[in-house]
Amino acid sequence: MQADILRFAAAHLTPYRLRGDELIPDYCPFCHGGDSHDRYTFALNLRDGVYVCKRGGCGVKGRFETLAEHFGERAELLRPAASPRKQFALPDVELKPLTEEIILYFEKRKISKATLETFRLGADEKGNIVFPFFRDGT
Repeated sequence: MQADILRFAAAHLTPYRLRGDELIPDYCPFCHGGDSHDRYTFALNLRDGVYVCKRGGCGVKGRFETLAEHFGERAELLRPAASPRKQFALPDVELKPLTEEIILYFEKRKISKATLETFRLGADEKGNIVFPFFRDGT
């Protein structure tokens, strides 16, 4: 993708400079810097292929394919695959009865034993407080 963008930039966005992963032409190809001829407001990301003009009067943004179409070119870039979403696995913990230590801990915070029992709090094998997870009441 980077080679395609650099080839395109050489033909349509010169002069430009490279700053990290950004290609920054002197002028935005859409607003050309406006009435005040603002420079360096447009940036095209070489990795992701997204662009944006940071001028308030322009604010154009999009993907490289759209930019290429603006100049009458066709660009077909392979988009990076989306990273898979992390799945959360509920821990498999055997719920044990509340310990006296846990009950005292909550009593100091003005939370009664009846409240703990209502919300089915318990302990694990190490004595840690366990807040059970319920979905649809079960």
